[in-house]
Amino acid sequence: MHAWIFQLSEERIEGYLCEDTLLQGDGSDYDYCAAISEEERKRAVYSLMAHILPLGMFRLKDETTLVYQGGFEQWKREWVERIQTKAAKVNMENVMNFCGEVYQLETELQNPLDTDAQFYLCNDDYQTFAEKSAELMRIVEHLTDFISVVSLIFISKGMENISIFSIEGVDAREICNAQLGDALFAPCSVCDKWKEDFPSVDNLFYGYVEDDIFYSYSDDEFETHVNAMFD
Repeated sequence: MHAWIFQLSEERIEGYLCEDTLLQGDGSDYDYCAAISEEERKRAVYSLMAHILPLGMFRLKDETTLVYQGGFEQWKREWVERIQTKAAKVNMENVMNFCGEVYQLETELQNPLDTDAQFYLCNDDYQTFAEKSAELMRIVEHLTDFISVVSLIFISKGMENISIFSIEGVDAREICNAQLGDALFAPCSVCDKWKEDFPSVDNLFYGYVEDDIFYSYSDDEFETHVNAMFD
């Protein structure tokens, strides 16, 4: 599963989160984090306004700013109704179960927007974790003419079938098949950073793959893609 993390603040953001801000790997909520393209960032911000946040509660002022338009009290009433409906289904027979009615109630309380996205509610980059949507809505409750500055990164959670490792500080994926042999690939953003001043590690890579594909495709999907791309 993969999703976005949105950074939002009522104040000017002094430090933007990046792929290294959050704790990742064993013992954390995320397998890995990665930067996304400017085009995908714009799509994600629009999706936040139009599909993740309650409909009509915000409008886009520009590519990085959301303006609060009201509607929280109505949304809160509807949320309370959902909580009460789900709480009424918890009883002596199912209260100790790991899944079912209790899990659905916990999910409603923690993630009322029912989204895989998470929210970094800090205007610097010192915090090492993001929040579920209930924490975002607690901030929205106190807004008047709130303007939110938004940045975001891509995250992956619980993806066990993606094999990414590091070679001399460069993320790499390996394909071994009859067509390509034993081939290493790196994300395209690496080339952008090098700006044609390629270090010796460049010689190890068969090719470079767009970041959103490199970081989100499963091993099988990635192999199919590079087989077609580098045929």
